[in-house]
Amino acid sequence: MSISAYKYVVVHQTISGKYVSKLVGRTELEDALKRLEQLIQEEVQMAAAEVLKVVHTAHERVSEVAGTVLAIDDRVADVDKRAADVGDRETGAREMVHSVDNKEANPDNSMSNVDDDKMAGVGDGLKGVDSMVARIGDRVKAVDKKLSQVTDGAQTTFSQPMGGK
Repeated sequence: MSISAYKYVVVHQTISGKYVSKLVGRTELEDALKRLEQLIQEEVQMAAAEVLKVVHTAHERVSEVAGTVLAIDDRVADVDKRAADVGDRETGAREMVHSVDNKEANPDNSMSNVDDDKMAGVGDGLKGVDSMVARIGDRVKAVDKKLSQVTDGAQTTFSQPMGGK
């Protein structure tokens, strides 16, 4: 083989080798980019699943708080009814006392029909009403305290980061 033919073969093999190397390198690069794209898609799916999990947990907590608030609301309504009943009783007792006071102020108007035992009974009845009102007041304060604790707990829950407990 002549020197020029040899040069041609060497140059041609060198150029062909570089071209093949470039093609193989390009294929490896394209494969790597495809794999990277798949990994990114998997990561996005995992992040979406985690967000869904956090949202579901938050929804459960809100539902629990809402249930507790409704139960407390029902209790407060019950206490309000009881307080209204006691208020009605107290009003009735006060009317009785007022009536007795009027009879006492006007002895001519049948004060003779009211004896000391009945007066003592009215006084004892008023003491009973006062103690019932005090107990209901204590219950209302206890319900208010519990409601405040639930509200504080809900605020604490919602102020935490989405993934934390």
